[in-house]
Amino acid sequence: MSDFFFGVITHPAFGLATAAIGFLAGHFLSIGRDRRNEFNAAAAIFRTSFNVAKRRIEAGESSATVINDEFLRHDEAMRNFAHQHKGRTLRRFQQYWAEYKQYHDDMCNRSDESVFWPPEGESQLTRKRQIVATIYIDKLLKYAEHR
Repeated sequence: MSDFFFGVITHPAFGLATAAIGFLAGHFLSIGRDRRNEFNAAAAIFRTSFNVAKRRIEAGESSATVINDEFLRHDEAMRNFAHQHKGRTLRRFQQYWAEYKQYHDDMCNRSDESVFWPPEGESQLTRKRQIVATIYIDKLLKYAEHR
């Protein structure tokens, strides 16, 4: 049995097959590394864009003002980042983006004066809006975690 095993591993075809398998494994690992690096670069831009808005909201600025100011940057970051996902993850990411976009539209594109001057409990309503805005941002940031 040992002669047979020794004969197989010393055969030139075995060496070529092993080299081919090693080449393919290394090739696929390097492709995976490149994709991961591309994802991390796009995710860093995406996270930076949203973290700026989140910090401004947590510092006490009006969530309507911050979301309105930052929305174009967020939209651009989303368009550059969305292609990094596939399948179910992409659908969930797009669903959370649609919720965030709807929140933006509700907060910033209304002519209702109660958005800016609520009749009562102004500080409580403002705090609630800040919490909702950070929840939407956190949902999106979950998809941009470092790999």
